[in-house]
Amino acid sequence: WLRTAGLAELQPKRTITYDHLSIALSAAEAGHGVALSSQFLCEQRLAAGRLCVPFDLRVRSASTYHLVCRPESLEDPRITALRDWLVDALA
Repeated sequence: WLRTAGLAELQPKRTITYDHLSIALSAAEAGHGVALSSQFLCEQRLAAGRLCVPFDLRVRSASTYHLVCRPESLEDPRITALRDWLVDALA
């Protein structure tokens, strides 16, 4: 997302990941940071004022799947195996 938005040089110092987007949105709603989401999936929370768009930057993407992990885990054999499997399966 950062690369597509032209912000590839930004490197988050810390990230939190959740198994479900609804949990990430609830965490953002509770003040625990930000969440990346399609507008469609959070429009009720936006309309109710429980969430807001912090800046006017929308990124269109043909892909909807992102594999993310902590930077220090990039070379973890379990993560590289999953990444390689996904690339092969989705190619």
